[in-house]
Amino acid sequence: MKISLQIKWIASLAAVVIMTVAMQKQGAALKTAYATKGIVSLEFGSTINSVKTMLAHWQVETVRTNILLDFLYIPAYAFFFFMSLHLLLNMHQGKLRKRGTWLKNMVFVAAGCDFIENILMLNTIAGHFSEVLIMSTTIMAAIKFILLIQIVFYLMLSLLVIFIKKVQEKSMNVTQ
Repeated sequence: MKISLQIKWIASLAAVVIMTVAMQKQGAALKTAYATKGIVSLEFGSTINSVKTMLAHWQVETVRTNILLDFLYIPAYAFFFFMSLHLLLNMHQGKLRKRGTWLKNMVFVAAGCDFIENILMLNTIAGHFSEVLIMSTTIMAAIKFILLIQIVFYLMLSLLVIFIKKVQEKSMNVTQ
């Protein structure tokens, strides 16, 4: 039995929603005065002292669990974005299609950066502090977020273009 692309997309959406809720609930304790963005504050920790301050106000096991959950979140969001881009690509031509194809490949780069970032953060919470480790974590997080923001922007733009085309087609049919 072959599963349709739409069913795969719905499954990917369900997975990403479930994992987002789980990550938010589990990571709520990581949002403090010293880390207002929770685990994202650690991803973008700027100095050894700022990271040590965050960790001093967190239970390390909570941080570790959040990072381990993120290893499950990575394939969930990667599959969702990949499927979303895949479904929309066939509706476009030219530059929009070319950009979408490039972003479809970048989903895996973003996921790889997230994986590396998680490994680096696990090393950090294990007490291996260095400027190189902290900066490397930040670089991986920055690349990941830059790519994911571009993907989300592309998806919104893509849906807008499709909507405009449908409205134009409908208005042409009405005037004929």
